[in-house]
Amino acid sequence: MRRPKLNKDEVLKIFFDSGSYKEFEEKYQVSPDIVRDIKKRKTYQSFTKDLDDPGQIKRNKLSNDDLSRIYESNASFDEIAREFQITSMTVRNIKNGITRNTIWYEF
Repeated sequence: MRRPKLNKDEVLKIFFDSGSYKEFEEKYQVSPDIVRDIKKRKTYQSFTKDLDDPGQIKRNKLSNDDLSRIYESNASFDEIAREFQITSMTVRNIKNGITRNTIWYEF
């Protein structure tokens, strides 16, 4: 996929949007590399330099916000698993801090 020339509105939509790389590719017709570079402010810096944090990339179905919601939920493991379409074992791991340890320093 060749590198498209994006206007400011398109760049801002990509910057703030959340989803998987596949969803970005389908929605905006851009490669994962372009999405990553926009969100890391490596390209289109003139549009993104003064903005707050970008939207999240969902790598394995769950964003960091999803992980936080799961961690803080009082629902049963089975209820949470159904809501997020994951296994109850994954819910248990998240609640025990086993999965994606990089965010657990906040808790």
